[in-house]
Amino acid sequence: MIENERQYRITEAWVARFSQSAQQIALGGDMPDPLIQAVLVAQYTSQVEELQGELDAYAALRSGRAASIDAEP
Repeated sequence: MIENERQYRITEAWVARFSQSAQQIALGGDMPDPLIQAVLVAQYTSQVEELQGELDAYAALRSGRAASIDAEP
């Protein structure tokens, strides 16, 4: 869970890095096994989706669109 602006900026940077990595792997085509390539792309994409959800939740709290969020243990 993102708790402050510093964490928000760091998370944004990781989203960009993971997105770029997923694109490079998907377009690279130099992987010897297409299954490994697909798994790596899915892994990065999943991480981007998770982090983007955290960014969206924090932005909603910051803007007042949400009064609270559900925190996972």
